[in-house]
Amino acid sequence: MKYKIGDKVETPLGVGKLVDISQNNETKFKVAYGTRTTWYAHDEITSYRTAHEKLIEMGYEHREYSYGDVYELKESYKYNGLCRRIQTDNQGAINCGDVYIGLELSRILTQYLEELEKWPVKKK
Repeated sequence: MKYKIGDKVETPLGVGKLVDISQNNETKFKVAYGTRTTWYAHDEITSYRTAHEKLIEMGYEHREYSYGDVYELKESYKYNGLCRRIQTDNQGAINCGDVYIGLELSRILTQYLEELEKWPVKKK
């Protein structure tokens, strides 16, 4: 993939903006997150994709309704770990099965899952 300065990219640290490209022995990409910048190798960055695009790639079909949006997992994609139906409401919560998840809880759950990838979380 060809990147250019100004592109929005995803890195191990999250979403940033490509601000410099160094093409010495190995191409490196400088990505800014606000005032902080970090250099990455080509295999450490990917083009930015919206959450909608990622859900579609995971096998969800999207429908819009007056009360919010619905993503339903296609039958051929059903496997453990994915919610069959994700529904938003117009108050900013997501319903996944019988569980409603608001923005604050979603951030905490995302942090928890990211921590689990690195090491088992120690419970007190």
